Amino acid sequence: METPISLPDQVDHVITLPNHRLDGEARALYWGTYRERYNQVRDVLTPGQLITPDSDIVVAMIGNSTLNWNSLDLKSQDRIPLAGVSYPGKSAHIDFTDSLNPDIDLSTINLDMLCDAILNRKQARRTDHLYAATVAEIEAAHYKVYYTPQPNHPLHLRLVHATQAVDDPPHDIKHTEKQALLEVFKKIK
Repeated sequence: METPISLPDQVDHVITLPNHRLDGEARALYWGTYRERYNQVRDVLTPGQLITPDSDIVVAMIGNSTLNWNSLDLKSQDRIPLAGVSYPGKSAHIDFTDSLNPDIDLSTINLDMLCDAILNRKQARRTDHLYAATVAEIEAAHYKVYYTPQPNHPLHLRLVHATQAVDDPPHDIKHTEKQALLEVFKKIK
């Protein structure tokens, strides 16, 4: 049995962390809260690791005003092996905003920062929103969460449906199975 993943105490969002990036570092690490969360997980998680539902990691996605099941259609980029995970799946990220913390003031979550760190886009569009879910909620929808850090996105995750976690998976995931995943994600901002 795997040991649950526990992160150090959450960030006090009243403190402003300095934004900076060193030469050669991932672009997303410019943002202080992203860097802090990465520093918390980099020695706890290994690339390709399956994240268990008893971990306290929160999964975040940026999506339109309403998440649609067709946004979870698998594209060719979703089939490329990442960090030792050969199963196709959809991209998500480890939440670095503490968005599910009931004590957080949601007005402190900066969507421009999120879009820059996650999508490499400087400004959020009015249709961009932050969605979050726990690993346990995602597993209840029959998806697995793998840590798949990328050169410019060290908090990158891959969400893999159970039907895709086989040697010869079907081409796509059924509509009802994609809808089940969307229902666990809460619109945060």
